[in-house]
Amino acid sequence: MPRQSNLTTIICGAVAALLGGFYVLGGLGVLPVGGHAGDGPIWLATCTGVVLASGGLAAILTTLPGPAPRRAIGMLSFAVVLAFALIAGWIAIGPGHRALFSPETAEQGGRTAFGLGAVISALMAALIVHRALQARSSAS
Repeated sequence: MPRQSNLTTIICGAVAALLGGFYVLGGLGVLPVGGHAGDGPIWLATCTGVVLASGGLAAILTTLPGPAPRRAIGMLSFAVVLAFALIAGWIAIGPGHRALFSPETAEQGGRTAFGLGAVISALMAALIVHRALQARSSAS
C-alpha cells in the first residue's frame, strides 16, 4: 500500500477507534451521558462503541504485515458482527415502538428486516468462530 494511503487508513482508523471508545465509556457509565425518554438501553451505546472501535483498530491493523495482525483483525471482525447482531436483535424484538424507514412502512416490516439482519450477523459470527477453530486444529 502506498505511504499516503497507509497514513489515511491509520488516521481514519484512529478517529473511529476514539469515537468508539467514547461510546463504550459512555455505555459503561465511565463518562456521564444523559439519556432521553424513549432511548434504548445504555448497552446499545456500548455495542455501537465496540463496532466503531473494533472497525477502527482493524483498519489500522491492515497497514501492518504478518500473521498476528490478521488474527487480530479476525477477532475484531467477530466483535463487530456480534455487536451488530445484538443491536439488530434489540431493534427487532425489544420493547417499544419503532419508527423505521418511513411513516408508510409498517413497524412489523422493519422489525422483520432487523431480525433477519440479526440472524445473518449471528451466522457470520458463528462462521468466524468455526473458521478460527478449524484453522487452529489444522495447525496442531
